[in-house]
Amino acid sequence: MITFLEARKIAEKLGLTPRIGRRKENFYKYVYQGVTVLTTAVPHGRGEFYLERKFRDQLTIDAGQLQEAKKCPFGPEEFRRHLADIGLIPEEENGAR
Repeated sequence: MITFLEARKIAEKLGLTPRIGRRKENFYKYVYQGVTVLTTAVPHGRGEFYLERKFRDQLTIDAGQLQEAKKCPFGPEEFRRHLADIGLIPEEENGAR
């Protein structure tokens, strides 16, 4: 289980751009070459994040990848490669970044 704060930190760590909502949540989007690839929202709050499954689904990652992101090894580059692997963004040519 993760907390609301951890969910917000993970979204930013994976390279999603935050937009702080005035109402009940913070919105995050992943933009690749000017195109929004995915979005998610994390409610304001503290304690356990009860929408963890929905958050993972919106980020297209599994529970293991979420735990890796929480610990540290799964960062923005790994997330970009994951999105390319599942076909949401194109593969980078010649290892370019």
